[in-house]
Amino acid sequence: MFGNEAGKFLDQVNASKVIDRINTAHGFYTRVSVDRSLCSPIPVGQKGGSFKVEGIEHGLGVLLWGDDGFLETVEGYSYGGDPLLDRSLADLKFSRIEQLG
Repeated sequence: MFGNEAGKFLDQVNASKVIDRINTAHGFYTRVSVDRSLCSPIPVGQKGGSFKVEGIEHGLGVLLWGDDGFLETVEGYSYGGDPLLDRSLADLKFSRIEQLG
C-alpha cells in the first residue's frame, strides 16, 4: 500500500498511541497520536484496503486519514449489517489485505 515508503509508515505505526476507538456497529474510527519526533511524514490520506476479519463474513474496508503526512485516523466500514455490534474493536483479528485504488 505504501510501496517504498512502507518502512516509514511502520515507523509511524510504532510511534503511535491510540487516543480512542469509536464502534458504530457498522464500522469504527480509531484516532491515534503519532510522536512526530520519531518518524517522517509521508502521504497517508486516502489509502485503504479490504481486510478479511475473523468472524465477519464479508470482512471490513479500512481507510487511513492523515494530517500533514502523519497518520491520524483509521476508519473501518462493513459491507452490510452490523458486524461490529457488541464486539471489542481491540480484539478484531485482521488478515490478508487487498489494496483499494
